[in-house]
Amino acid sequence: MRIQISKDLDKKLVKEQLKNAQIVKDGDYILISKTRRISVYDTDGIVFISAHEIDYIESNKNTIYVYTRHKHYESILKLYEYLDESDQFIRINKSTVINKNSIRDIRSSLNMKFKININDQWLEVNRTYYYEFKDAIGI
Repeated sequence: MRIQISKDLDKKLVKEQLKNAQIVKDGDYILISKTRRISVYDTDGIVFISAHEIDYIESNKNTIYVYTRHKHYESILKLYEYLDESDQFIRINKSTVINKNSIRDIRSSLNMKFKININDQWLEVNRTYYYEFKDAIGI
C-alpha cells in the first residue's frame, strides 16, 4: 500500500507511528481512500460516503439533503458542486441532482417532462433540464 501524507504533517514522525499503528474508533489520524469521499452530516456528526452511494441530492430551504439507499444526510456542498464531483450526477430540476446509476424507472410525462423512480421515490425532470437529461442517459 502506498500512502500520501499531507504537507502539514512530519513525514518521518508519521512513518514511525505507522509501524506501531492500531485501528481504533477515535484515533490521531484518519486514513481515507483516495477514491472521492464526500463529507456529510448525520446525527452522529461527520460521515464520509462515496459518490456512488448517493441516490440523489435535494435542496430545501437553504439546506442540502443527500439521500442514499438506506439513510439521508445534510451537506454543506452546493448542488452545483456535486455536478463537479462525478459525471454520474445529473441535474433534473432547480432543486435536485440525481445519480444516473440509481434510476430504476423512467416515465414520460406531459409538456416535455419525465418522472423518474429512484429508491421508491418519484422525482420530476422539468422542461429546463429535459434535453440535458436525455443526452446524459442516452435516450
